[in-house]
Amino acid sequence: MYGIENGIMDEPMVDVQRENKSWQKIKNWPDPAAVPSKIRMYLSNKSVNLRLSMGSVNKVFSFVDDAQIKSNQLVANPELEVANRLVYTMPVLQKDTRISGIPKISITGNIDQSVSNLTALLVDYGGAKPEIVTRGWMDPQNLKSIENSTAIQPGKDYTFTWDMQPDDYVFKVGHQIGVVLIASDYDYTIRPKAGTKLTVKLSEVTLPIVK
Repeated sequence: MYGIENGIMDEPMVDVQRENKSWQKIKNWPDPAAVPSKIRMYLSNKSVNLRLSMGSVNKVFSFVDDAQIKSNQLVANPELEVANRLVYTMPVLQKDTRISGIPKISITGNIDQSVSNLTALLVDYGGAKPEIVTRGWMDPQNLKSIENSTAIQPGKDYTFTWDMQPDDYVFKVGHQIGVVLIASDYDYTIRPKAGTKLTVKLSEVTLPIVK
């Protein structure tokens, strides 16, 4: 088709399949109206009995890696305390909330081993079952460079920042936006021996929310 005018350059940039499986044409993507927004989240485990907002966490929480537990199990029952994850949720949404672009996660804390995995799951809570909207991973050894690995010092605090996969998604009114922190992701990362402990002291998530 080289050199043949077919009008493709006049078409919208992307076709997005919406949550109800319908297709929507979008002229520009990510949506220019999407604004990077640091979202106030709350630790969901009721047993903690302390409302903590991501970005201003003032208490330390830990979880333990077990690569044999799949992510769909780890996002279930966000109100329960589970040793292998941390769950943060927003208050119930008062209106439909759309994201368009790349969600980002940043945590400050330490790991008790020199190697580990880091995984963040963006979850839609409120439907028949939790829906993992998108996810992202980081090798802590790539803290300074993607090209070169450097062993981290066990027990030393670092700030780890990474992207989730780009997405365009609408969280419905009455639902909750959740972020689940885990270490290994069964279907996507290597599966090391269980037992690595990760301690989180500060955390924040930035979502590209369409205004």
